[in-house]
Amino acid sequence: MRGVEGASPAADAGVQPGDVIAEIDRQPVKSVDDLERAIDKRQPGSSTLLLVHRNGGDLYIALGS
Repeated sequence: MRGVEGASPAADAGVQPGDVIAEIDRQPVKSVDDLERAIDKRQPGSSTLLLVHRNGGDLYIALGS
């Protein structure tokens, strides 16, 4: 999976095309399947913490509901 859907929670939080999501809520993401499973488990109204690799650096991005 590549890209970020416009007007999505990820885009609104600042996730950019080319970012590599390494963790969701401090759990490693090793594949697109891992990413999709973690996203599907999100509870409505909860926040989610992403560890993102971008341009040789790491940053945390919080997703709201």
